[in-house]
Amino acid sequence: MVVELSKILAGGDKSWQVNNTDGQNDTPLLAAARNGIIEIIEAIFNLFPQAIEHENHKRENIFHVVVEHRRRQLLEYLLQTCHVSYPRLLWKINQDGDGILHKAAYKSHYSSRERPGEALRLQSDIHWFERVKKLVPPHHINHLNHHDNLTPHALFTKEHKELVKNGQEWLIRTTNSCIIVAVLIATVAFTSIYTLPGGLDPKTGKPLLLTKTPFTVFTASDVASLCFAFTSVVVFLSISTSKMNERDFRRALPLKLVLGLSMLFWSVAALMVGFAATLDITINQRLHQATAPIITIACFPVAFFLLLQLPLYFNITWFTIKDLLQTLVDCIPQQKCKSSSCIMRYQVSFGHSLC
Repeated sequence: MVVELSKILAGGDKSWQVNNTDGQNDTPLLAAARNGIIEIIEAIFNLFPQAIEHENHKRENIFHVVVEHRRRQLLEYLLQTCHVSYPRLLWKINQDGDGILHKAAYKSHYSSRERPGEALRLQSDIHWFERVKKLVPPHHINHLNHHDNLTPHALFTKEHKELVKNGQEWLIRTTNSCIIVAVLIATVAFTSIYTLPGGLDPKTGKPLLLTKTPFTVFTASDVASLCFAFTSVVVFLSISTSKMNERDFRRALPLKLVLGLSMLFWSVAALMVGFAATLDITINQRLHQATAPIITIACFPVAFFLLLQLPLYFNITWFTIKDLLQTLVDCIPQQKCKSSSCIMRYQVSFGHSLC
């Protein structure tokens, strides 16, 4: 129903025929682009393909608006249709001398807010800037705008200076907290090696419960917890001692953070398994029926810690792996244009193909 209504309204809309010079309100076309409503854009283009030439009072076309408001899906839709005028529109400079790469360099208020922490929000902006960079010709990369007389890279550094600082502080706080937890886990796991459950045989010095399955589980989990904890400490220390440059926030630092958190969670999980095996050895003889409830209650604090930290871990892992996979996909040549003439025109104009 909403899509049909959009098509009806698009048929009577002619606001795109006159450029908005007062700057008070966006036309339905640019308003839909700003909010990422692909259905309305598609309805307008199906009826009036020439609407793509529309500009606002700043002489910005739909690509400027889409890039400024971080509408990735809409950008992909516009590129897939491969209109013959796209190269010229992508080259367009507004009245402030900003191209679409300058628009991607400005600090966005429309970044994905579900990303936890300033470090991953900076990662999102860097990834978007690199994505748009592939859409512009080489000479646009060093183009100076009129307002700040800056290239896109210099403008990006200027706009994100405060975000880089906040991202460094957030990353240091996170890694320091995780280092404390990892060191505590490593200390407990290391101490447990010298206090084996069941004791030692005074004659041979071998563990009395060496042949018992719970003892084997305890030993394996304790060693695993110790190794994972030490690995996470090393990873977090490498983050704390790194330079934390602007470009490191795109891939290197998030990947290290994901690795460190993964090792930390595995160490906590292994510690819980070892603790449960120790309790089973200790109380199984006298309180056999109460073993499971006691183990559950004893492991609750550690499980609660994991429950509190899992959202952060899953968010960081999801966005980091997603950005990494998207980068790999962007490196694979894809045939998206429907006509060979469009491809030839695009290659001649740009010197490289977006399709």
